[in-house]
Amino acid sequence: MTPDAAPPAPAPPEPTPFPSRRELVVARVEAWRSAHPVREAATFFLAGFVWDIITLDRIDSVLPTIQHAVWLVILAALLLLTERHAPGGVPPSPRMKKLLSVSEAAIHFFFGGLLSSFALFYVRSASGLAGMTFCMLMFGLLVGNELPQLRRLGPVIRFALYSFCITSWLAYVLPMAFGYLSVWIFLLSVLLAFGVCWGLFRLVVRFRGDSNRAVRTTLLPAAAMQALLVGLYTLQLVPPVPLSVQTMGVYHGLEKSGGKYRLLHQRADWKFWQRGDQEFLARDGDVVHVFAAVFAPRGFRDRVNIRFLREDPRRGWQTSDVIPLTITGGRDQGFRGHVRKSHHQPGDWRVQVETEDGRIIGHMEFEIIPDTATTERVFKEDLL
Repeated sequence: MTPDAAPPAPAPPEPTPFPSRRELVVARVEAWRSAHPVREAATFFLAGFVWDIITLDRIDSVLPTIQHAVWLVILAALLLLTERHAPGGVPPSPRMKKLLSVSEAAIHFFFGGLLSSFALFYVRSASGLAGMTFCMLMFGLLVGNELPQLRRLGPVIRFALYSFCITSWLAYVLPMAFGYLSVWIFLLSVLLAFGVCWGLFRLVVRFRGDSNRAVRTTLLPAAAMQALLVGLYTLQLVPPVPLSVQTMGVYHGLEKSGGKYRLLHQRADWKFWQRGDQEFLARDGDVVHVFAAVFAPRGFRDRVNIRFLREDPRRGWQTSDVIPLTITGGRDQGFRGHVRKSHHQPGDWRVQVETEDGRIIGHMEFEIIPDTATTERVFKEDLL
């Protein structure tokens, strides 16, 4: 080679491959997730809520019950996984990092599905101020699960919510298994739920080796939630799942024929929101008939009470009569039953369907108005 020879030209750079459509979509999704972590969590939470509304049927359906159990197991695994690999814990492997990157969204999805299901169950069984108070708490948990201020508490909120979900699942599964409601069944639900949380606490201690932290973040939140539920139950604020009133009304007459109830009333057609004679025009000898359809699961047999109350101007609502009614479960439209009250006075009345421990399943108010007319009455009828 001569000194004047030119050096060889460098090889041209290899062209950068154009990303595929799939890679572009993945990149955009990852960029959106990084920029909007709160929206991502809310989206998965809403997805869980919508999924339950679409798929949820009867409370005693086998598939949703099993699905909730599976979701509780998956949630427990995800909570333990995030605790094990949290800062200060076991460093995650590359594959585990990928799983942890979606665990936050998955936890929100499963909590959304479970809490929305239990909220629907509680709303169906809630009645009166007590039931509505509990449902407000329930929806507070739904909203609180999405608040960044609460989510910063991390495992404290998650294990409290998980404790609530376990008890809520057991609180309707155990009565279906036993076939009746009682305070002892609810307390058994609380004890079993706390036992599950205790097992999770022991696993967290084994993973992290820090029992003091595990007590603060795992055991105490779960125990506090169980204590809250027992307190609410004692105040009769926990709705009586799995029971619910499908329909209820006050009538002048009631006949059963061919598997149907013929219900007689005088309600004006335009008062479509009323059920039967909520403005009961009473003549001498009239009997107040109360008809109710109470949903109960298959294999369920229990006693409920029909309580009549009259409003006293000075003393408020006073119990007039309590009439027991035995219900059995399995019918989609609910167990149909009725009671009658012959002795009554004019004024404002309330009738309540209650469990034996006093929790209200359903209620309605009506007014008894003296009817001094002597013309012949024409009754309309409903067939149920």
